[in-house]
Amino acid sequence: MSGTERPARIELMDALRGLAVCLMVLHHFLYDLCEFLGAPWWLFTNPVFDVLHYFFAGLFIFLSGISSDFSRSNLKRGAKAMALALGITLVTYFMDMTIVFGVLHLLGICMMVYPLFRRLPTAPLAALALCIILIGYAIGALIVLALTLIYTWDRVLALVLRLLDGLLHKPKWAARRKKWAGSLTQLNREAKKVLLVPSLAVKGIAVSLAKLFVLYTIPYAALRLLGCTALAFEQAQLLAALMLLITNALPNVAGMGPMEFAFLLLFAPWSDTTVASSALVLYRVATYFFPFLLSVIVFLCEENRSLKGFDAQSAE
Repeated sequence: MSGTERPARIELMDALRGLAVCLMVLHHFLYDLCEFLGAPWWLFTNPVFDVLHYFFAGLFIFLSGISSDFSRSNLKRGAKAMALALGITLVTYFMDMTIVFGVLHLLGICMMVYPLFRRLPTAPLAALALCIILIGYAIGALIVLALTLIYTWDRVLALVLRLLDGLLHKPKWAARRKKWAGSLTQLNREAKKVLLVPSLAVKGIAVSLAKLFVLYTIPYAALRLLGCTALAFEQAQLLAALMLLITNALPNVAGMGPMEFAFLLLFAPWSDTTVASSALVLYRVATYFFPFLLSVIVFLCEENRSLKGFDAQSAE
């Protein structure tokens, strides 16, 4: 290639960028229909779209991360993205629907700090990654502890409700305060009911343990199905539990990436990369796509039943 020729474009990247733009336009179009034109909210908040929301944002972030390696000036790109993000924050503030930190804010910050991390040696990067994982553990533990105290201790609930009263006194925030306070109070009430009935608490724990057992067994079954016998059942269970722990500790922007990384990190050493990748696909089908399809079927059945009930009432 001569010095005057431009580098060849990667057609797959361009196609994915176009798909991401189309999906994001659809996302905001449906939101605007519901928010400003009074369309029913089930168009935007339904089991199908609830899953696709993560895909929309995750695809943008994924493509941005890959493109950073091809960019000549990530700092300049990040500054432009951050300027646009701050503009969105300013505009939405006057619309009483402030977007404090969205996907564009995240992309701008990541682009600007990327050159710093790119120059770091492997050892400091590994230490930084370990710190992030430990911070994830700590934050997760604090969230669980805080929710447990809110749901079981009336004084903590009263303190949280007083803090909610101190939020911005605007119509939008008033509606949010009322919704959050109602949800926390109801959860506190229901948690006390569970604690007062030991048999109900035991049943809840038993159901959770059964779900975890099935979830931890899927990687073992997937590897066995592909002919990998290097792991015993209890070893696969232990690695699956560790995989989910790592997944929850790693940065989980838009729900993309950590699961795949943790699965291959732990299971690839026990088989070749091809088998581990195939097992990962089976695991994702069993834990993500199958529940997604099942939720779509249930949602459509419930919608059909509701429409039939509405038609019957209209006929009367």
